[in-house]
Amino acid sequence: AKLVDVGKGMPVYTVEQHANMTNVTLDPTSPSPSFLCIHGPSECEGNVWISCVQELYPDILQWFRVTTCIQARSCAEGQAPTEDAVAHTGSISQHPCQGQPHEVAPRCVREFGEGMELARIQGCIHSREGSELLLRNMEETNALDPPARYLPWVRVDGHVLNYPNRSNVFLLGKAICDAYVDKIQPYVNGTVPRPLACYYFPSDPP
Repeated sequence: AKLVDVGKGMPVYTVEQHANMTNVTLDPTSPSPSFLCIHGPSECEGNVWISCVQELYPDILQWFRVTTCIQARSCAEGQAPTEDAVAHTGSISQHPCQGQPHEVAPRCVREFGEGMELARIQGCIHSREGSELLLRNMEETNALDPPARYLPWVRVDGHVLNYPNRSNVFLLGKAICDAYVDKIQPYVNGTVPRPLACYYFPSDPP
C-alpha cells in the first residue's frame, strides 16, 4: 500500500496493526525552502522535518508516529497555539496546534522517536540533503498517474482511494485490509483470516 501525503491530523488507522502487511510512504509534496510553498514557510519547514525523519529512519514503526505528531501539532500559517487561540479564554479549537514545526518537531521526536537522534535529523534539515529530499518528493508527486488533483491524495496498491469521493479517505483501513486479502487469497485454501483490526474499520464513508 502506498500512502501519499495523508495530511494534517491523520492517521485513520493504527500503523502497528498493519506494519507486517503494508509498505507505507508519506510524501510531503511542497518544494525546497528556496521555493514558495502553497501554505507558507511553515509548510516548507514541516515538510523538511518529515522528509528527513522518514529518510533517516525508514522503519514505519519509528517514523509514523513522529511525522503524524508533527503534522497534528504544527500551527498553520497565521494560526496561533491553542492557549492563545481565543484570547486566553480556555476555549479549545477544533484542531489545536502547539507551535511552529521547529518548535513542535523536536518534542515529537523526543516523545515518539525512540532510538532517533535529534541532532542527526537537524543536520539533515539544515543541509543540502533536506532540500534534495523535498525536491525528490515533489518530482514523485508530479509523476503520479493519475496526477494528484488535491491533497491528501491516497493510493492503495496504485489505486486512488479518495477520488472522486474525498470522504473515502476514511476507508483507508478497510482498503488496506481488502488489498491484503486479495494478495494472500491465491495462496490460501478457503477464507483468508483478517487481522483483528480489520473488523473495526468503517465500511462506508461518513
